[in-house]
Amino acid sequence: MDYKVIEKRLQAAQSILHGDSVNRSTFDSLKTLLSGIHPKLDHALAQAGNAIKHIDHIQKSDVIALVAEGLPETTPEDKKRKKAILLFIKLWNDLKNEVARVEKEFASDPDTKHHSNAWGKIFGLAKGPLGVVTLKATEVSVTVQNNGCGMLTPPAINVPGLRLPGSIPSGGEVIVKTPPFSFTVDTTDKRFTPVTLMGMTYDFGGRPTTSVLFDGEEIIGFKRLIRLGDSPSHTLEIHCL
Repeated sequence: MDYKVIEKRLQAAQSILHGDSVNRSTFDSLKTLLSGIHPKLDHALAQAGNAIKHIDHIQKSDVIALVAEGLPETTPEDKKRKKAILLFIKLWNDLKNEVARVEKEFASDPDTKHHSNAWGKIFGLAKGPLGVVTLKATEVSVTVQNNGCGMLTPPAINVPGLRLPGSIPSGGEVIVKTPPFSFTVDTTDKRFTPVTLMGMTYDFGGRPTTSVLFDGEEIIGFKRLIRLGDSPSHTLEIHCL
């Protein structure tokens, strides 16, 4: 994802996060802006999303004031509603802080050729409940199958949380654990297989393939955005002559 696009999305998200109230519509807009930028943001969004769903079930109005003062505590229903809103406000503030942290890291190193350094800082400096432990909690599995392609050796990709195998023999299968990244694969030129992740492009070229199926869908000959966060597990089948 291009840095300038991410920057604009983070800035738009900040304007929502610093409002006095939120409803389902504004939260959905926030989710659209932030999804896929960073695993910890996705995790924070999921937590806040679960909290707002709970509030939807226990109050008539869909507007949530982001202040606790003045909330009634007369009845058991009032107390239940206040407890749910307090939890949502906490998660909302956690999300706000996480967006500010990611935005600060990008601002300190905006040149896309240094994105790997910036993302290393983002992953490495995280603390607390949205910290490094989140990488493990949100990682997804990709089963990679090598069908007749000789020895496949992935290029070195220095991205925290991504663990690629050293090589995959013909007929072999490995499971890759990775954070739920979004990335672009462009195979319109079948001689090359460039993959763009976090502003960096890597070439997975090698022996010509006859077919590459991601979750059962052919990707050879297409330019496609892959969103690993859409599912906890995926398959990548590589076929050669």
